[in-house]
Amino acid sequence: MSNTKENLIIRLPSWFERELTTIYSSEEARSMARRVMEDLTGKSYARLMADNDVLWSPDQKTRIIEIIEMLKTHEPLQYILGYEDFMEMRFEVQRGVLIPRGETEGLVYWIRDDLKKRNVGRGKDIRILDIGCGTGIIGICLAKEFPDARVTCCDAYSIPLEVTARNALLNDVDIEIKKIDILQINPESLEAGFDVIVSNPPYVTSSQASAMQSNVLDYEPSSALFVTDENPLIFYKEICKYASKNLSNMGNVYFEINEILGSETKDLVNSYFKFVELRKDIHNKDRMIKANYGS
Repeated sequence: MSNTKENLIIRLPSWFERELTTIYSSEEARSMARRVMEDLTGKSYARLMADNDVLWSPDQKTRIIEIIEMLKTHEPLQYILGYEDFMEMRFEVQRGVLIPRGETEGLVYWIRDDLKKRNVGRGKDIRILDIGCGTGIIGICLAKEFPDARVTCCDAYSIPLEVTARNALLNDVDIEIKKIDILQINPESLEAGFDVIVSNPPYVTSSQASAMQSNVLDYEPSSALFVTDENPLIFYKEICKYASKNLSNMGNVYFEINEILGSETKDLVNSYFKFVELRKDIHNKDRMIKANYGS
């Protein structure tokens, strides 16, 4: 590639598409090329299109080749770059934590809107618990929205908690971080009286794994993704068991769920809470649940 705007802006997406044709769709490859350009230059793609003086440096050329070779091994681009953007915020990601998905934004918006309807303002006296926090996206986004809320993020594994701590600093929020396995929880390890208990737990069944791509199966942590076909709702049951005893009177429990188990998950949650709402995502798939004592 020569040092011209045309090669930087126009030829790179085609190069990604050609090199990655056996792994990704044309749209995915071109999208990754645009993201790599933004990462290398620190400019938005729209700005790059408008600039007249963008040139490749030798280091940038080398980095592009490295990225393409890593992508050929199915490694997710988010791990290669070391971050993912979520709700207009940046989050560090690495192996050992699940990469944030856009579907989870709907869950965060639901919680945010419900709290705003209660006129909680900056969140004073509001307590939020994010169970199985991963990168910390749910708890951190809510802490950003309600800076006076007391937010606790917990996970069973050390790497997610370390990443969550760094993401809290990156996004300038103050949260509490605890190592807790919800399947083996000590009742004294968490205080009672949470106004929001939220979780995006493992929910992909073993039988669904065969339909998943290698960039997920080979790189993202199975502990954050999979449950057995024999007991696919194990995390929902244990979280409901905990929440039914530790949710405030006016509080809500929120879950992201497996789209093919919407009715089953709702029935399970309904055995612990009087009110349960199943909500679809933007793709019309059963994706979220809210529950409470009856409001």
